[in-house]
Amino acid sequence: MATIKKTYKKDGKRVFRPRVVVIGDLQYINPTDEQLTEAGYTIEEAEYTPKVVVESYGQKVERLIRQRYSLSEELALLRQRESKPEEFAAYNAYCEECKQQVKGNSDE
Repeated sequence: MATIKKTYKKDGKRVFRPRVVVIGDLQYINPTDEQLTEAGYTIEEAEYTPKVVVESYGQKVERLIRQRYSLSEELALLRQRESKPEEFAAYNAYCEECKQQVKGNSDE
């Protein structure tokens, strides 16, 4: 899906779209493109297609895991898996749920 993007130039230099321009004795707030042109701005339009970011399987799983466990919490659970087997089991079960959820969504 293409989108139109406008760029504005004044004296050959690219500028942000001005919020106020003065033409003669009048000041225009949020000027129209016609008023900007009259005030000496050049307006160029270009079509572009926004980039679509596609997450990999691993990124999707990690995003879900981070909803419950921070990286430091996850590392602590991995370090203490022998001394806290119940907590590790809960963490591991959640990770497996996340993997299944992502696999289930990719089938759609």
